[in-house]
Amino acid sequence: MALLIAGSVHKVKSDLLADLKANQPFLKDHQRNPIGTSIHVNGGDPVYRRPKPARTSCSAQLRVEDVGGLKRRSKNPDKSLLSFPSVDLGDTSSDERDPFAFQDYQFLFRCQREEVNPVPLEVVEGQLPVDLQGNYYLQGPGILSDDHGSRVSPLDGHGYVRKFSFKEGILEFSAKYVGTEACKQEFNEEKKSWKFTYRGPFSLLKKGARLGNMKVMKNVANTSVFEWAGKLMCLYEGGQPYEMDPTSLDTVGLLNMCRDTKNIDDLTAYLSSKVKRATEKVWDAELLVNTVKKAWMAMAATVLHHILRGMFSMPEERMLAHVKIDKKRQRLIAITFRPEDMLLPKSSLTVYEFDRCMNLLQKLRFTINDHIMIHDWNLTENHYVIIANRVKLNSFNELGAAMTGFAPMINAIALNDSLPYTPLYLLPRTPPSESSKPARNWRVPIRIPRQFWFIHASNAFEEKTSDDRTRILIDGSASSYQWFNFTRMFGYNSDKKKLDPSVMNDADATEPEIGKKAAMRLMRTTVTLPGATEDIDAEPECDFQNFKNCPWSCDFPSVNPALITVKHRYTYVAAASGTRKRLQHFPFDTVAKVSGPEAHDSVSTWWAGERSFVGEPVFVKRLNAPEPGEAGFVEDAGYLIVVQHSAMEELCYLVVLDAQLIGTEGALVARLRVPKAYTFPMGFHSAWEDSSRGDSSLRQCSRQ
Repeated sequence: MALLIAGSVHKVKSDLLADLKANQPFLKDHQRNPIGTSIHVNGGDPVYRRPKPARTSCSAQLRVEDVGGLKRRSKNPDKSLLSFPSVDLGDTSSDERDPFAFQDYQFLFRCQREEVNPVPLEVVEGQLPVDLQGNYYLQGPGILSDDHGSRVSPLDGHGYVRKFSFKEGILEFSAKYVGTEACKQEFNEEKKSWKFTYRGPFSLLKKGARLGNMKVMKNVANTSVFEWAGKLMCLYEGGQPYEMDPTSLDTVGLLNMCRDTKNIDDLTAYLSSKVKRATEKVWDAELLVNTVKKAWMAMAATVLHHILRGMFSMPEERMLAHVKIDKKRQRLIAITFRPEDMLLPKSSLTVYEFDRCMNLLQKLRFTINDHIMIHDWNLTENHYVIIANRVKLNSFNELGAAMTGFAPMINAIALNDSLPYTPLYLLPRTPPSESSKPARNWRVPIRIPRQFWFIHASNAFEEKTSDDRTRILIDGSASSYQWFNFTRMFGYNSDKKKLDPSVMNDADATEPEIGKKAAMRLMRTTVTLPGATEDIDAEPECDFQNFKNCPWSCDFPSVNPALITVKHRYTYVAAASGTRKRLQHFPFDTVAKVSGPEAHDSVSTWWAGERSFVGEPVFVKRLNAPEPGEAGFVEDAGYLIVVQHSAMEELCYLVVLDAQLIGTEGALVARLRVPKAYTFPMGFHSAWEDSSRGDSSLRQCSRQ
């Protein structure tokens, strides 16, 4: 990798000091004019005011009248304009305006091998609110490099759970690795050393550990975390969740919460009998052709299922790393796919709904006749919403290299951008046999009139129109197919020792367009279903729009969790201010509160500070604040919790923001420092569990 900082990160100390001295004018100027303080737009360009020099972080408010017409100009020399879209990346080896970009990017993925018993954190700014009572969990990879020269993608790093426990104005931090089977095999407890033996779907190991290595699926439980029914669950895209004790963070074991017991061999036999019956009805050619196709697909699925299960140790069911919690109904919803679906032009998914005590309430199976890849999805009162990312088998050479160990397993498939639109499936939560109303044929996808790759869900809800039709609004983050590079996600390259930040920052468009590289943006899809007097199978109206008031690259969208499936106003995202030439789109350095998606809607921001990054913001309501539907309910009456990574100090901070004051001087409620020895890498997803609610839930379950 020809990416170097200040000449080279391996240069002697004197060279580094010389580079720092040479860049003093830039650093001083940046300190005088950092981005992210008050932003105001009055029908034109967004302009940033200077912050007070004493503050380490700052906030902003923005009201955009016409973001679509942004121009890169600034008539007032005292005003600094956000550059969007990004400029050409060019050579990333050095940049006098941002000499630390490469170095800072590596810091964000620095390994942390130590597990941490509970330690109190020091408040360095503000005061910890006493009405924050509960646990904040952050999940993500803890280690990417072993002691034998192998380096894996962040997507294959072992899960490292960080817990921040809030109690009576005191915050304690602890962290432990998820004790998965792969972790036990790759970590030598006696020698305290790591040796990676599993390839993982996104990685390659060093030299001899590549060829013929069938240990592919490595359930590292590193993607998301949540607490339900007293169980702390750590999820990964390739298998069932692992359970940890929410108090001690000790691993309990694999939790087989979602298992589809339907035998795939029985399915093949059933379809074979259907073929036999169809051949007897020689006059029904269409029935025969369709049945033969289904039988062939079932037999292919059977063979692939046994190969993937036997040779590559893939699980019976692949549970998605994202679940949904419907607080209105007090349900946990999870989705699984079959492992062979990765290689077939069909997707068999099963949706499970559990009550507060983990009792299975409902299980529904669906088959989508397309080759798709799903990471996240939306939930409404009546539907599971699947926005389909289309994939296909890669070339024979790539497929062979992936299967034999010369390339990461993910190289077996490629993105399929052959359609000018994006398919959307509305899967009914109520089985058609139990519904009193005629149901639309869910197998027919709704066409979103824009091609994009869906990344993360925010929220979705249903509402009635004035003519008594059902309108469904679906929010989330998306990029273009051309930008989304899952074979090199986060800049991973097995032949390099460092991650390449240019991969995530190579964009030439501000929103998804065919043939353009557009990074992650906040988007909304609106579907209007036919009314009661219209043909139920008529093509629904469908519209797509980016959030016009949020023109930055952003991801990890979230809302007040009490409003999942319910109409919301505010969306919270991690965003990139775009002020660093080499890191214009990722990592993120700003928390944005978006009231959108129209241009006249407002946006408020909190900037993490110079050479600092943030992860996923999580909303926590104030203690005893009214719930939706109760008198006095205020949607943003609460806090945002987020982790700040300071590359300049090589430290991590836990930050508490007042959700109602984002964009003002009073936004920062408290900032607490994690001891430097325990500085940890970036997490993927986080969750909050209110301590009082968890206790009452367990008491209720124990009585049943």
